[in-house]
Amino acid sequence: MTTYRTSRKIGKLKTKIFDLEEGRDMKKLAILTGLSLSEIYRIKEGKRGVHDRFIVGVLTAFPEKKFEDLFYIEETSGV
Repeated sequence: MTTYRTSRKIGKLKTKIFDLEEGRDMKKLAILTGLSLSEIYRIKEGKRGVHDRFIVGVLTAFPEKKFEDLFYIEETSGV
């Protein structure tokens, strides 16, 4: 998993999509994002990190949402 450093936080990019109404139907989410159902489940379970294809898929599927509505940085103790 990639660690990101911003001027304010050091951490891992995580998603809020599974907490939103739109992200509760895994099969529909897989279709909308263009990813496989198993990949969606792996990301949800934390077995796979948020990656570029997932980010693009989610942003494309939900253009009315802001990036900050869908993703956040989980702070870590350092790099």
